[in-house]
Amino acid sequence: AKTNKFIRCEAYANELLAKYYEKNNLNTFVPIYMQKAYKIYKLWGAKRKKNQILDQYTYLLKEENDFGTDTTKEYFENSTVSETFDFTSVIKASQTISGEVTQLKLIDSIMQIIKENTGATKGSLLLDENNLLMVKAILKENDSTIEVLNKHFEDKYFDNHFSRSIINYVQRTKGTIVLDNAVENRLYVDDSYIQNNEVHSLLCIPIHIQTKFLGILYLENNLINNVFTPNKIKISELLCSQASISLENSKLYDTLEHKVYERTIELEKALEQLKELSITDALTGLYNRRFFNEIIQKETKRAKREKDRIFSQVRKMK
Repeated sequence: AKTNKFIRCEAYANELLAKYYEKNNLNTFVPIYMQKAYKIYKLWGAKRKKNQILDQYTYLLKEENDFGTDTTKEYFENSTVSETFDFTSVIKASQTISGEVTQLKLIDSIMQIIKENTGATKGSLLLDENNLLMVKAILKENDSTIEVLNKHFEDKYFDNHFSRSIINYVQRTKGTIVLDNAVENRLYVDDSYIQNNEVHSLLCIPIHIQTKFLGILYLENNLINNVFTPNKIKISELLCSQASISLENSKLYDTLEHKVYERTIELEKALEQLKELSITDALTGLYNRRFFNEIIQKETKRAKREKDRIFSQVRKMK
């Protein structure tokens, strides 16, 4: 719409996109696209639509600035290319995540996408299971491989993989932690993990769906400071939002699959019991005539196959 100068379609598309993010609790992107919609409606001269947005989203918009300050203009003009690239990448990543239904495949996909889109060289995905934080996957720093597992985060296996104090804080407060140069941060001079591993960039995000806490995404880059820029943080938060929905769906799928498996086993046992009852005498428990008839039929068919095989070999010898 923008390329072809369809200004009405462009305004409406931005408004709908903002409402889509709002509906799915992806609030990071709501002001970006609602402000674009407001600006385009004003340029178009659609006062009624402009005022409608202003009334509904007063907390996002500032009409007195008219979104015409140099800062705002510079933001929209300079961010177009990077936003388009990031937005396309995030959409593809979200589609990949939403396409997985089993938890193991989903966890692996989440970590692969996080590795490709955030700049992290090391990380962990932790999920809450009955109020216990279980590490489900780790991104290894030495070879950039992903290991899917299921261990409690206090396990000694993770002594050199993440800061437990950071994870405990995020679990308790449900807030995001961003450190641009963790090893030099005065608040963490006593954190043995951060100091011993000389952690530079660190990002720790809670994963939740509405008010339900699901887990934590913990990321590091120990080579460069300031890796987790505001743009990277927004991408990570958006991916976590999509992951939260898919993780809940995967639980339902795995539960349903397990119930189907259990039901199948029960049916197979019931069929075996019925078969046993059909070939034994109810009073004595001995095999009945039907059993022997089935045996005779099976042996007759087997003998016929053997006879045909022998005759076939004899004919070949002639």
